[in-house]
Amino acid sequence: MKAKTLTRKNRIKKKSISVASDKITRESLETAINQSLFRKELDAACLLIDQYLLKFETDLSYHQLCVIANALCLNYRLEEAFKVCMRAMRMDANAPAAPEILFWIYQNKGDKQALKVIDRLIESGPAERRSDYLYWKAIYANNHSLPDTVLSCIEEAGGPPHPSFEKYQEVTYSLIVALCMLDMIDEAEHVASSVPEALMFQTRYLPMAFAQIKQARGLHEDVVAIYDQFLDKNPDVVEARWNRALANLTVGRLTDGWQDFECRWDWKGYPSREKKLSIPKWQGEDLEGKSVLLWAEQGMGDQILFLTLALPLIRDSQIKVAIEVDAKLVNIVSLWYPEAEVKALEKFDCEGLVEYETFDYQLPLGSLMQYFLVGVSSLHERPIRFLRSNQSLRSDLVERAALNPELPIIGLCWRSSFVNSARTVGYLNVDAMVRIIKDLSGAANFVSLQYAMTGEEIEALSVFDNVYVPPENFFTDVASHAQHIGICDVVLTAGTLTSQLAGVFNRNTLTWGVGGWTFLGQRQYPWYPNHAALKLSPNVSKSSLVFQITKWLKVILGNRVYDDVEK
Repeated sequence: MKAKTLTRKNRIKKKSISVASDKITRESLETAINQSLFRKELDAACLLIDQYLLKFETDLSYHQLCVIANALCLNYRLEEAFKVCMRAMRMDANAPAAPEILFWIYQNKGDKQALKVIDRLIESGPAERRSDYLYWKAIYANNHSLPDTVLSCIEEAGGPPHPSFEKYQEVTYSLIVALCMLDMIDEAEHVASSVPEALMFQTRYLPMAFAQIKQARGLHEDVVAIYDQFLDKNPDVVEARWNRALANLTVGRLTDGWQDFECRWDWKGYPSREKKLSIPKWQGEDLEGKSVLLWAEQGMGDQILFLTLALPLIRDSQIKVAIEVDAKLVNIVSLWYPEAEVKALEKFDCEGLVEYETFDYQLPLGSLMQYFLVGVSSLHERPIRFLRSNQSLRSDLVERAALNPELPIIGLCWRSSFVNSARTVGYLNVDAMVRIIKDLSGAANFVSLQYAMTGEEIEALSVFDNVYVPPENFFTDVASHAQHIGICDVVLTAGTLTSQLAGVFNRNTLTWGVGGWTFLGQRQYPWYPNHAALKLSPNVSKSSLVFQITKWLKVILGNRVYDDVEK
């Protein structure tokens, strides 16, 4: 039989059937997507969206693009969400829906472009949405440790939101955290007292807010209890597990703390990027005849802290150890551990790279603790290598600065390089240093160990004959910074990298603060033998702190404890 050819009539009929079929498929997909979104089944919704985009990507309205971008954003498919969102904005530059989604895309990426977007929405978005935008900005400000901005946004919005507000729990968390950062603990408790009990464990935000208050009060056992209760109901919330890890470490429960500590790479908010490698992570296997790569995480002070645990591996001649740290630390770590190959941490996507195939195992530095720090007693008993001070540098400095060689040298570091209203609570300023210098006039020489100094700070210290401000840039030249720390008899420092380097040189060191997880439940800082910490009440005045520091220094100077202990 001869094959039939399509007549025009048949072709029109076939086309109409195809259009009807597409319509049915489109409507059914849209219904399925909407149902999944309503049930908050984001994975299922996004799988359906993928099918939807394959069939209908060229025929989407502004509203449909916004729905798709929002769903992708909620599912943390941020790059795809960004592309869809930008397409919607090109379609209608004046409508607010796409910029609102764009804010949350940037917010979830940790991109500071979020601030520009939300400020523009506050300025020119719909007037009836202005308070919502201010609450969103408060959330942004909390994520960037800007407690003053959090408070001003919420005040401008008319006060805390009603519990029916979509982001109520997140805004309330941001408000409580901001108040705790600013030592306004009573005010934080007042806000917490207005939270409906039924909302307490629906998301991670309110438990974390209440835990923040308990932490500010020093009630760390209560912090652990809050997270235990929350995780019993929500075991898959990684951020809560990470916070419980720190809370357990703070009270000295190291086994429980290290167990939760390993979840950090599953938490999207963890500040360090994970190095991806094909080689397995070390899990305590015998390393004789093996090679292991230790790679850095967190800040430079943390890297030094973790590396104080590495000596059993470093000094074992049967183990080949390589270390990757922040580029600024390479010189000082190479001096500290010459047996190891020390390089800068520069690559992260390293799966399949030939240069790493020679290693048998790899381990992030923070994971050393679960193997070499099973209890506080093991911290005190661990082997630790101290660096020797450079006495030639000390002699040259004393001569160059015309300091009295008979007097001890006190190193001063009062803040980190990053200062905001939250961190300022734990820092001093150059005026406090000037007061200490004047109070100890004739009893000591002083060397500034402060990095990233301002012109005003340099000028304030330069007027004193017994104070030396090194010309080196300690912010970039960490090796020189460390060498200057090493020649001091006493180091006075905030809890920064300076404190860790002073520990490695075994200097008599005084820090201040209310402790934290690194204290491991101890009253005094347990990582170095010659570290003392002034434990302060949350509302202590800066003048009272300066008085306590000066009193401690006078005791040390009176005892003449300047022996250059080397091990």
